[in-house]
Amino acid sequence: MIRRLLISLLLVCLTVWYTPLLVVADDGENVDPELQVLGDEIAESLTLTDAEESTGNTQLALPDVAEAGLVIGDDFATAVVMDVPAEGTGTVVATASQEFTIYEGTEPETAIAVQPTADGARALIHISGHDAPERFEFPFGGDVT
Repeated sequence: MIRRLLISLLLVCLTVWYTPLLVVADDGENVDPELQVLGDEIAESLTLTDAEESTGNTQLALPDVAEAGLVIGDDFATAVVMDVPAEGTGTVVATASQEFTIYEGTEPETAIAVQPTADGARALIHISGHDAPERFEFPFGGDVT
């Protein structure tokens, strides 16, 4: 029950809070204004929930295309792969306090932000409307035991 409440709180924070911050693509170009707003909301939500800071993680490979999945591990033969409910090419965005890759969700009115952490990765679901589903699956594959 507490877990569900915390997830609901994070999702509300993702959709409600807005504090303008500069969001740029990894090549320094300005990104789409909708992604700027989304990046601001996600960064603000992470700040409000005291989430651990994003860190560089040499064990994690964020894909350019969401359908490839996130690969965690040095050796592909023993790596763990996490599929994300997203599609298309991700956009790397950076705010004053956070950096993540945002993909378009496979479900209506959703986006998925993926961020490296010290121990793996964090996936954040952004819901922008009432047509979004109530549940999301992140299947794992590869060398999972």
